[in-house]
Amino acid sequence: MFLMRKEVENWWRQANSDLEKAKVLFKSGNFDGTAFFCQQAAEKSLKALVIVKTKEKKIESHSLVYLGKEANVFIFPWTEETEPAVFYFQIP
Repeated sequence: MFLMRKEVENWWRQANSDLEKAKVLFKSGNFDGTAFFCQQAAEKSLKALVIVKTKEKKIESHSLVYLGKEANVFIFPWTEETEPAVFYFQIP
């Protein structure tokens, strides 16, 4: 039986919740909300994976590219130098 660390479990639960919100918003035609919650689900899933792989307790970044690299998964073909500015935009 695999027991998840509490912070991993929390990130994973939040990621699943955000994905469910994205599905509801998509069905209602709210595509900007869908995109936001999809990004949030991806970020939180990657943070859980980074914690599992690196044993870190806290991850400060919101960059999907950075998190993907830290988790050692291939997400985008961009480098840090060519990463689109959209990944630096954060909604307060």
